[in-house]
Amino acid sequence: MPSAWDACTREAVNLDSLQLDVAHKVPPEFIPTRKLGPKNPRWYNDKAAPLTDPDKLPKGWTADEPDLDPRDIDGQIDRCRERIAANIVPSIFWQRLAEYQEAKEAEIALESRYPNFSKDVRIRLDHLYSIAKDIEIHGSGDSESPSRNVKNTQLPNIRAVIDAYYARKLEWTPGLVTYWSRGKQLCEPRQYNWDEFEAIYKKHNGHESFWVEGAATPGPMSVLRSIQLDNGPYLSNTYKIAIRVPGIKWWAELEFMLDTGSPMMTLYEGDIKTIMGPFAAPLPPTTRSLMISTSTNDIVRREVIELEVTILDKKKERVVPWWRIEATMEPGNWNPAPDQCRTRLDGAWVRYLMYMTSAPDGNLSTYLSTDMHSLLMDVPEVDPKTRKGPLQADLYTTSPKPSPLTNVRGREGRSRTSSDPTTETAWQPRVAPDVYIPLITPWRD
Repeated sequence: MPSAWDACTREAVNLDSLQLDVAHKVPPEFIPTRKLGPKNPRWYNDKAAPLTDPDKLPKGWTADEPDLDPRDIDGQIDRCRERIAANIVPSIFWQRLAEYQEAKEAEIALESRYPNFSKDVRIRLDHLYSIAKDIEIHGSGDSESPSRNVKNTQLPNIRAVIDAYYARKLEWTPGLVTYWSRGKQLCEPRQYNWDEFEAIYKKHNGHESFWVEGAATPGPMSVLRSIQLDNGPYLSNTYKIAIRVPGIKWWAELEFMLDTGSPMMTLYEGDIKTIMGPFAAPLPPTTRSLMISTSTNDIVRREVIELEVTILDKKKERVVPWWRIEATMEPGNWNPAPDQCRTRLDGAWVRYLMYMTSAPDGNLSTYLSTDMHSLLMDVPEVDPKTRKGPLQADLYTTSPKPSPLTNVRGREGRSRTSSDPTTETAWQPRVAPDVYIPLITPWRD
C-alpha cells in the first residue's frame, strides 16, 4: 500500500556525465505558441454623440481585440485610439488607453535604466537589483530565521548573475536555468531537473551558497497574502498536505488554503520546525530569492526552498506520489485566527497531479480525483432552477457543514466524502506516475 513513509522517486545522477559546459536547447513546451484570433470588423458611429445604448450597438460588437496580444502595448494603444475615434462606448477605451499608457511609461523608464537589453533581461535586472537592495538592508537576520540569513550567502551570487547579464554571457531564456554558488557560475543554461539540482547542490554545499537563475518569472511574482476569512470554511476550501524536507525521514500534515491564484506554495518559517520534527538538519535547500507582489500592492522579498509534498487519506496512505516542489517562506508563524490573515497557500502543484472541479450546489465544495471518469461520477448534478447565490447559501453561518476538498476518488471507484465518515474505509488510491513537474512558466507565453 502507498505509505506516507515512502521515498520520493529519484534517479541517480552522475555529475561527471552531465556536460555542464554544454548549453541546452529551449524545451518545446517553453517556445511561445500564442495564437491570435481574427481582427474584428470595424464598427463606427458617425453621430456626434457617443453610442452608449446597449440595445443599439452594432450586431456582433465587442470590446475585445482577439487579434492583439494583451502585452502588445504599442498595438493596444493604437487600437484604443482607433476605437475612441469610432465613438462607440468610448469610455471603455479611454480607460484602457490610460492603463496601457501607464504601462508604456513604465516600459520606457525601464528601458532608460537598462538600455540595449531585451525586455525580459531589463525586467530581470530590475528585479535582481531590488532583491540585492532588500538583502543589503534586511538580509543579516539571525540564525533562527532561515529566510533572513542570506546576506553573505546570496549577495555574491546575485551580483555575479547581474555581471553576467551585463557582459552578455547570460540571457533570460524560458525553460532554461543556470546554477551558481559563491559567485561562480556552475553550468551553461540547461533544463531544470530536480535530481540534477540536488546533486549539484550537495556537491557545492548549497546550504552555504546556492542560486538557481531562470526558474520562474523575470520580474516579481504575484501571490495572494492578505486574506479575510469570514465565519467558517465556506469562503475558503482548506485541506491538509503532508510535507517533508528532502533527506529527512519525517513528515507533518499542515492545513492549507486551496488557492488557484497562488502559483507557488506559501508557508511560514515556524512551519519548517514542525516539518523537521526531531531533526535539526539539514534545512530545506534554498534555490533563490523572489520579490513578490502581494494583493496589497506591497513588494516583499522571500526565500524559495525545495520541499516534498503529497496528499494522504485517513489511513495515512498516499493518494498521489511524493512530489518535489518550490515554496516561499513567510516570516513568523502560521496563525489560525481569521483576523490575522496568516494562511498557508497550497500553490499550483496539486493541479499537476489531479483533476479538479466544483459544482454550483451552494456549498463551495471542491472535488479532486486521480481520474476524470470518477470525478464526473461524483460531482452532483444541480438543477439550474435551484442554484443559489452567495447570500442565499448561508455562507456566513457560524457552524457550517464541512466544505474542504470534498471528494477524492480511487482506483476501485469508491469515493471518500468529508461529510460522510462511513465511506472512508475501503478504497485504493490511484497513484499518478512520478514524473517531473516543470517550474512556473515565465509570464510571456
